[in-house]
Amino acid sequence: MMKKTLRHSLTVAMAVLLLFSMLLPLTAQAAVAPPDNAYWSGKTACWSPSPDDGISYYIVEIYKDGDLFDAAYPAGWLTSLDVSGLIDSNPGTYQFRVAAATGSDASEKSSFVYSEPYTFGEEHKHVMVHVPFHYPTCTEKGCKGYYVCSDCGKWFMDASGNTEITDHDDAFTDALGHNWGEWKTVKEATETEDGKMERVCSNDSDHVETKVIPKTGSKTESTTAKQAETKPTEKKPAATTAPATTAPASTTKPTDNKSTTAPTLIA
Repeated sequence: MMKKTLRHSLTVAMAVLLLFSMLLPLTAQAAVAPPDNAYWSGKTACWSPSPDDGISYYIVEIYKDGDLFDAAYPAGWLTSLDVSGLIDSNPGTYQFRVAAATGSDASEKSSFVYSEPYTFGEEHKHVMVHVPFHYPTCTEKGCKGYYVCSDCGKWFMDASGNTEITDHDDAFTDALGHNWGEWKTVKEATETEDGKMERVCSNDSDHVETKVIPKTGSKTESTTAKQAETKPTEKKPAATTAPATTAPASTTKPTDNKSTTAPTLIA
């Protein structure tokens, strides 16, 4: 009977010792006072400092949509953590928890204090259309290559939409303008057909200017016509009407009215 009692007492003692050993870490952990509260200030996780002196650092764990997303260990004198970089690139519902820790071992920490969950709205997702690079021409600007969101219409230098182009002129380069060569005759003019001259742009041989050389026949005809118009008319003596005067005596010797026939003699 005594053996049974002793055995029972030992069993109870061992159970008490085991329970005490299990509670000892919890007692040590509870020895560090936690921060008073945890709250969001915009996209910054904030907490009130632990009332304990000698806090070495805080343990901040960030949860996104219920899953652990990131962790940080700000120094003991800090009471906030800016997580806007995480939230901006990964919008969703966020919550964080924070504990105070002392020493270099995370086992010497307080219990965690939880913030309220906060949903950061989905930001606009750009639907990018690529405008490719091309060189400038004589008459058209060159393009550096850029992206346009077909939804909001904003321009960006990159497909991720990190660098917006607010001045659209920055996406282009100036046109080259023509660089004309010398005029060259490609067809001689004839009397019946016009000739032609050309000059070619050294920036683009497809750009050609032409001008007409007038046919030589048209020049001769026009000159002759011009001369005909300006040639003085040969003057002829003006016809005048003689005044009514007595005609001068004829210079012709008057005819002898005498008959030249010998008179017939009457016997």
